[in-house]
Amino acid sequence: MPGELGRLQAWLQGAILDPTRAWGTDAVITASPALTPAARLAIYQQGYRTRLLEGMRAHYPVLCELLGRDSFDAFALEFLAARPSRSRTLDDLGAGFADHLQSSRLDAGRGEDWWDFAADLARFERAFAEATAAPGVEDIGGVDAGLLPPPSHPGWPDATVTPSPCLRLLALDFPVHTYATAVRRGDHRRPPPARARTRLAVHRRDYVVTTTELDAAPWWLLAVLVTGNGPRAAAQAARMTACEMAEWVRHWAERGLFVAITVPSRDISPAVLRP
Repeated sequence: MPGELGRLQAWLQGAILDPTRAWGTDAVITASPALTPAARLAIYQQGYRTRLLEGMRAHYPVLCELLGRDSFDAFALEFLAARPSRSRTLDDLGAGFADHLQSSRLDAGRGEDWWDFAADLARFERAFAEATAAPGVEDIGGVDAGLLPPPSHPGWPDATVTPSPCLRLLALDFPVHTYATAVRRGDHRRPPPARARTRLAVHRRDYVVTTTELDAAPWWLLAVLVTGNGPRAAAQAARMTACEMAEWVRHWAERGLFVAITVPSRDISPAVLRP
């Protein structure tokens, strides 16, 4: 019966997600010649967690190496228990892991800077994974920067700018991108860098994820644009002139950070439009 099937499915889901809820196993699962009902259920419980851990390690390879696999797995399992997966895709699995890592700190013997660095590294690797998975200019098209008006055009402050969905901005306390790049290239003995304010733009073009370090002003300009505010508000927040703002937007358009830019024209009078 559909009702009975639904109850069995709900029981199995609950027993896999939380083994402490696996009550009445003998009444639901039969034994095999070699395994008890609990042992048969444990295959699915362990397999589910193994798959989730594989996904977490794939999203955070450098962090996994920094913490050590055993410690990383302990953090990941604690995180997954507190925030069980609710998505059909593993792409969403690690959202919030950096905050969990920073607040948990299972190994109290390490200093505060080390844990802050580890959390920043988690944020960077999460942004990298999101930039890899999200749509980019390869999927939905980009902007031909050669067709944009010059920076002196009066319509720039009222332009509309649509960032690429794969663009991620980070304001961090450590230059984790240099460390992650070195480790990925095989420098496994590289020590964590010293604390230094670091602003990054992470995005993908031609299926390659790129990380760009930015000074404060252009980072703020881009950050305000990403929130949906127009270039006028972004330029004011970054303390830039309209011309400086336009130059940055054109530069980023060439690099594939935007999927659409519309600059209104103000230099066409009604007389010009007469036949």
